[in-house]
Amino acid sequence: MNALRWAAGIAVMIGCLAMGAAHAQVARVLRIDGAAMVDHVGQQRRFLGVGEQLQEQAVITVAKESFVMLEFRDETRVTLRPNTVFRVEAFADQAPEKISFGLAKGGLRAISGLVGKRKPESIQINATTAYIGVRGTEFDARLCQQDCEAEDRAAVPPTRSRAIVAARVVEIEGIAVASGSALPSRMLSPGAVIYERDSIATAPDAFVVLAFPDGSIASMSSDSVLAVQQFRFEETKPDLYLAQLRLYEGGVRVMTGAITRRKPEAYRLATSMGPIDPRGAVFDAFCTGACVDPKSNARAEMQRMKDQADRYVAQANLDAGITKASNMTPPLAPAPVTNDGLVVVSVQGTVLVGEGAEPTKVPQGSTMVFSERGTPPRAATQSFAYIAQSKAPRPDSVTFDPALFGQQRTQSYDPGLYVWVREGSIVLQPIAQATEEPRAAQPIRLAAAGGTITDGAALTGTGGGPIIVTAGQSAFITPRQVTLLPNVPTFMRLDTTPPPTRSNVPVNLPFFKARDGSTVGLCSPP
Repeated sequence: MNALRWAAGIAVMIGCLAMGAAHAQVARVLRIDGAAMVDHVGQQRRFLGVGEQLQEQAVITVAKESFVMLEFRDETRVTLRPNTVFRVEAFADQAPEKISFGLAKGGLRAISGLVGKRKPESIQINATTAYIGVRGTEFDARLCQQDCEAEDRAAVPPTRSRAIVAARVVEIEGIAVASGSALPSRMLSPGAVIYERDSIATAPDAFVVLAFPDGSIASMSSDSVLAVQQFRFEETKPDLYLAQLRLYEGGVRVMTGAITRRKPEAYRLATSMGPIDPRGAVFDAFCTGACVDPKSNARAEMQRMKDQADRYVAQANLDAGITKASNMTPPLAPAPVTNDGLVVVSVQGTVLVGEGAEPTKVPQGSTMVFSERGTPPRAATQSFAYIAQSKAPRPDSVTFDPALFGQQRTQSYDPGLYVWVREGSIVLQPIAQATEEPRAAQPIRLAAAGGTITDGAALTGTGGGPIIVTAGQSAFITPRQVTLLPNVPTFMRLDTTPPPTRSNVPVNLPFFKARDGSTVGLCSPP
């Protein structure tokens, strides 16, 4: 054993001499799926491994159907997509702070770290068509050729499946599971297909947004269970329209679509307190207390799948020689104790609740509370904290491409750089407009007239100055201009490459420590 340690020490010393003390280790590889190569200055090209340390000037090439997740010393995290070429141009997390990355091909998903919070103007990504200034944010960037259109085509559900496709996942945060008769129980991710007779369960502090082929949207809150019992929609056959959902517990925010416009009686959201029949509406329905129906096993199935995932993580740590992982997720907490029954909030249009000749009307802008089945409802003037604080997005703020369901041809995407800002903001400077580096003086903030963006009113920045793109916006950049897009491109919204969040890292791998206890790299001088 001593001989092995001595040999390993000699190998490390040789590696250190080859790298030189000036090449500090600035990042580590958290996760790899597939294959990737790394080029370091003065070293031969080699395959990249989990836990490996990266230096400045490192160039990473990610293979087809692969991805690489990196963490830098300041906790900046980046996921490199398939077919990506990425370069660590400069990294200084101490004054004078400067972080510079290069994106020559492919795409990345990024979350900025401590430097982005302290000095955001010091972070820059150099793409082939533009400079990207990062302002303490979370965003995606993608250099497209013909591959983006191919991904849009692939997003259309396969026709060979005999199960009926009812919906697609267009946004998700946290853990959500679908269970049903069409497929085995499965964790959901962006782009996942929801079939008829699927039940969807969300964990605490999670949400999932479902888009349906008639244009309707259901945004599920945390601690919720929703079943898609039937959903039939063929544009030219209104007599066959049918939408039957069931809310077992928790909350769902709904925006109805073509079915309620053409055949309103065909759309129903069932609850144990009675059915909800919207009439071309946007509404919230939250089911707690006496409204909760224990018949669905979706929450139990979600706990089972989470336990299975934790076992996979534990085995991965064991294989890596780590006996205890600090990033193991806690057990799923029970739903908060709330006993309001069924609360229905009509945001737009009219909602009918209950069966019989005279169901209760919930007019626009009002809230009705159904405390127990068979008892008269009451109008509520107060707000409900768990509704107001729900992380589930308002359904009328979500957009998606109907081509997901094969009703329209896939969208055409011109070659160039596409960005989608999730949080914070970024500053864009087309290469042809920048003489040296992106200018920070008097940036232009793109905004649509009247606060809305339509397909015919994409905005363009051509004045030679930098352009700010804020949270929720997406943009297309060529070497000479920036165009604000009317909605997030489908290939970005449904990207299955995992974002670099802590929940997506299966193994806890600490940085190597130098003899002085620092974490700048194993080969740093004492």
